[in-house]
Amino acid sequence: MSKWIFTTKNKGDVQIEWTDDDEAIVRTVATPPELIGSITFRHIEGADRHDEDHFVVTNMYLDGPNGSGDYRKQGIGQEIISSMAIPVTFHVDDGNRRDDGGHLTGDGPGFARKMVAKGRAHWEEGDE
Repeated sequence: MSKWIFTTKNKGDVQIEWTDDDEAIVRTVATPPELIGSITFRHIEGADRHDEDHFVVTNMYLDGPNGSGDYRKQGIGQEIISSMAIPVTFHVDDGNRRDDGGHLTGDGPGFARKMVAKGRAHWEEGDE
């Protein structure tokens, strides 16, 4: 488990905590801290040296306290994806929930396309 402080574009500092459950939880640094949201990952083990381990994003919610939307488009998701030590993938948004629970809603599909376009993530194999 690790924690770090990230300075958003317009909302000040937030605390990001990586849990043992492969989830990045984001909270305000206020006292008491308020939950902003989280990104949940599923660790996929590679079959061999040509198929490396990676994380697939299964759920994203970074709307801010009480779902206000104040923390969207503040760079938090990009910070989390960029901090990953192994590759990150997304399922293509086709409106279906995957067997692993993965699905993107709201701003998720646009965020995934942006991260893939920037080379910070990839589409899950077979989804591209």
